[in-house]
Amino acid sequence: MAKKKTVARSVYLEEDVDKALKNFMASKNINNISLAVNDALKQVLFQKERDERSLQNQILYSLNQHRNKTARDLAANQEILLQFMFEYFANNPASDKRDPEAQKRLDALMETVVRNLGQSKIMQELNEDE
Repeated sequence: MAKKKTVARSVYLEEDVDKALKNFMASKNINNISLAVNDALKQVLFQKERDERSLQNQILYSLNQHRNKTARDLAANQEILLQFMFEYFANNPASDKRDPEAQKRLDALMETVVRNLGQSKIMQELNEDE
């Protein structure tokens, strides 16, 4: 792809516009002022750029909504599974025929689940939403 020809211009910005531009560049991790200004002008001046940006925002919003719903459903499934396990072990007596190795594996699994439950990224995000 051939590099597009660029034209040099001197532009004077008002203080509030310059501050907004710097904040935008910092939020998007853009180090090149020309690139940031060029993108902003494209979006303002060309309908196609606005439509593409709007479509991208809609897709990102939709994906974010889907991700939040999936996280909520996963957290509910985890809660249901743990509640089932609690009820099962509370209402079913231990068998004398139980394999000691299996008991050790179950104990290790439960320790891991309990230890990692609050640390999961999904659970942290759900707590932030509440």
